[in-house]
Amino acid sequence: MRKAQIALLISAFSLTPLSCSSIPEEAITLNQEILKEVGVIHDINKSLTDSFFNSKIEKIEEIENSSIRSYIALVSSELETNPLQSFGHQELESFYDGIKSIHDSSNIKKSEIVNQREASKKSLDEHFKLISEASTAITKILSSQAKIEYNSLNILKNLTSPLSPINITQE
Repeated sequence: MRKAQIALLISAFSLTPLSCSSIPEEAITLNQEILKEVGVIHDINKSLTDSFFNSKIEKIEEIENSSIRSYIALVSSELETNPLQSFGHQELESFYDGIKSIHDSSNIKKSEIVNQREASKKSLDEHFKLISEASTAITKILSSQAKIEYNSLNILKNLTSPLSPINITQE
């Protein structure tokens, strides 16, 4: 019996960390709360990214609309200076091609910006995933270490507690 207690005591010490400090439950909770806050920051970053790139798209749309208005004004001015000139099929086609060219250029730029926005958000997601995985791993390590410490202390407490007296009765 005594040998079994000594073996248990030795194994308990081997499970006990060698440092003097222990891991408080608050460390695990704090790590989980930090991850939640990082998640909030991640959502804010994605929202700010959307806002930034959406403002660029709006600016392109403003330029597109302004360019089309200027083009129409230019054509109107041309018609005012030469009112006798007939506005035929070829002129209408040229007018349409000019507006279409402005619109197509605008769409190309907006598409590039959308691609940049999606690439930025993908990068944010990848970085958040790495942080999340690291934090989860740290939480698991802390939890595991805390359980080992708790179990080691219970084993030590049970091994070092005074033995209850043995009642010997004579029959």
